Amino acid sequence: MQAGILNEFATAAFRFGHSQIPDRIPVLNETWDLVQQEMLHGSFFQANMVCSTGFDNILRGLLATPVNDVDGNFAGDVTERLFAPHLHTMGLDLISINVQRGRDHGLAPYLRYKTHCEEKYKVRARFRDDAETRARIKLVYGSMEKLDLFVGGILEEPVNDGLLGPTFSCIIGEQFKMLRYTPSQSYYHS
Repeated sequence: MQAGILNEFATAAFRFGHSQIPDRIPVLNETWDLVQQEMLHGSFFQANMVCSTGFDNILRGLLATPVNDVDGNFAGDVTERLFAPHLHTMGLDLISINVQRGRDHGLAPYLRYKTHCEEKYKVRARFRDDAETRARIKLVYGSMEKLDLFVGGILEEPVNDGLLGPTFSCIIGEQFKMLRYTPSQSYYHS
């Protein structure tokens, strides 16, 4: 077994955190009181923001903020204003970039990975708000067979009160197993 990086891991599954990015960066002082909130898009390419508000204050704010769910709700600052010049209203869309990256890398559609993971680990992947989500997928993609891996994985209902659904959990788990077990310690029996 090689300890390389799976394309599906790097290109789609391990980008789940993009749905957890907040629109605002809370700034807390030494007594953990909220001093201000910085808009994420206002901080792109603005290193002076860190200097003026203080790294510790920003770090406290991030530590005190609950993590967002992994779901189809993305911050507007990463879907409309990513890397926009300071205070401009038009930027890149991180989700579109993720989808295009998966296509550029030749990833198979979501259903292939979902089926593999369900068969291998005896799990069943479902979407949050399954009927509504399936209707929206059909509207955008025409059919489930064309659904991109990143989109399908993000929309899955989490397993066992976790952050991720079965498909991304499977891909990330397989990647970490590959990295943990070297060829001389392979968990596969020859």
